[in-house]
Amino acid sequence: MLSSTDSFFCGDTKQFVEWICRYDDKEVQKDIKLFPYKIINKDGKPNIQVKIKDGETKVFSPEEISAMVLMKMKETAEAFLGKKIKDAVVTVPGEQTPR
Repeated sequence: MLSSTDSFFCGDTKQFVEWICRYDDKEVQKDIKLFPYKIINKDGKPNIQVKIKDGETKVFSPEEISAMVLMKMKETAEAFLGKKIKDAVVTVPGEQTPR
């Protein structure tokens, strides 16, 4: 990705995945203003639009972003441990404040 406006942060992605709802939901619209990257409406659902290294624009769903984060976590753990990982448990803290 090219710039800070196209960078993802795990906390943002977790919140984004919670949006498995409608793009026009008032909470989604409120949250969109807080992200440094562009959120677009794709088939009524919020998706992330970014420019990648060659300048091409790509659109990712919340599920795709989560999959990328999990794959990177697996690669990092395997590099650290020096062996392949077959099974893992990933925990994510629950929402701390009511929406």
